[in-house]
Amino acid sequence: MRTVIAALIAPVLLGAAPHLAAQSGVPRLEPSECPFERGEWARDIKLECAWLVVPEMRGRPAGPTVRLAVAVVRAKNPTTTPLVMLHGGPGLSGLRIFMPFAASSEVARKRDMVIYDQRGAGYSEPKLCPDYGAVDDSARRLRTFAEREKLSDANDRACVASLRAHGIDPAAYNTLASARDLIDLRKALGYPLWDVFSTSYGARLAQEAMRQDPRGIRSVVMASPVTLGPARYAEIALSIQRAIERVWKECAAQASCNAAFPNVSGDFYALYDELSKNPLRVPVKRDSSVVDSVWIDGRSFLSTIRNDILGRPGRLARLPLLVNELRRGDRARATEMLASYAPSGGPTNQQVLIHLVTCYDTYGPAFRAARDSANALAHPAFRGEQLNDCPIWQTRFADPSEHKPVRSDIPTLILSGRFDDRTPTEQARRIAATLSHAYLYEFPNEAHDPARPAACHMSILMQFFENPFRAPDASCIAAIPPIPFATSWGDRT
Repeated sequence: MRTVIAALIAPVLLGAAPHLAAQSGVPRLEPSECPFERGEWARDIKLECAWLVVPEMRGRPAGPTVRLAVAVVRAKNPTTTPLVMLHGGPGLSGLRIFMPFAASSEVARKRDMVIYDQRGAGYSEPKLCPDYGAVDDSARRLRTFAEREKLSDANDRACVASLRAHGIDPAAYNTLASARDLIDLRKALGYPLWDVFSTSYGARLAQEAMRQDPRGIRSVVMASPVTLGPARYAEIALSIQRAIERVWKECAAQASCNAAFPNVSGDFYALYDELSKNPLRVPVKRDSSVVDSVWIDGRSFLSTIRNDILGRPGRLARLPLLVNELRRGDRARATEMLASYAPSGGPTNQQVLIHLVTCYDTYGPAFRAARDSANALAHPAFRGEQLNDCPIWQTRFADPSEHKPVRSDIPTLILSGRFDDRTPTEQARRIAATLSHAYLYEFPNEAHDPARPAACHMSILMQFFENPFRAPDASCIAAIPPIPFATSWGDRT
């Protein structure tokens, strides 16, 4: 285990970092203008941007390259280890998500903060099927799951064909390749050691980096962490069921909610069956003049709960009410509420990278066996043929050795949410089990990767940033009140 002496001398060694300078060869840094617009948040910070150029396939050093968009927020008074931030998805953009936080955070006063978009994500290049998400609206207009699946498969095949036509190898997009990119980035920036902050899929990348680059990492934060191996997707049916059933149990534990909705669990399953047989047409206002409509069946209702309700406390507080009203109450008002939850914004291609990385990392006989076992235990409403489209996306897959949990003594803070249906605390505990210096905390009012963590969450995080070799004071968790469930539309949430 690292000694206390090593921890004390690290800030001295890392107090200053070189400015970004042009390099030759591959991998290399190419200083550049930032690819994003600098808002008011960037006025008082020292910001440097660059491209990290790395081989597409490290087994082909003379082959094609990929470019990762990188930004460094320089500390005003650097006295401690730099921090690199790993986004989730994996198709999200760290530069879009983390930059405002990095610019305003107290963390940035003492340390450089490195933010980048992983290969295939955000501003990084090449872009992967940029028009892939354009079919999303068309899919939502289709009435049946079978129709949506048919359209999705055709879109998947067209995307993979386009990648190959542009000389892009789908197998280049996986977690091991991204971990090697991360090591190259650390070395290109001249940092002998850094701290790692990661969310969701980024935590899977962090675990692989802990395995590949243990001497280059001082500490790790994993928020809503995805495990190595097949569990995240293989067990998804049970994870979703348990998260939603926790909501019903929390409702039953509150006198007002239990009195208003004494059989909310049974109502949910009955509503799921009803919508599966007779989908609900929901009008959706796309802009000031266009009113469109989408079909809500059992699966799409479940998807709305997962993607647009569980992670938002105000909406989660109304979930039992929503189920009740759709089942036997003011269906028009409930339908209006569902319409307000409809995704907004233009099409996105982030699903392309999710498919490529998840399939390469996860798919295979072990995954299929674990998925089938989980499906056998789950209620039929939650069962699914997860990742059956992987043979479309990839023709080769990760070696099973990459599924093994990482064993490490690197100090690690793991943060989880009680209502997380994607990376539940049960899986977070498995990650912690092979880490000898791990602190794991569950927040009773959070779901997956909260966009705006509450004060208690941030307090624990900042304590760990300050000293990862000491357990944070997490006593504030016990004071977090339960989610106050609404029993009428007029209740404030």
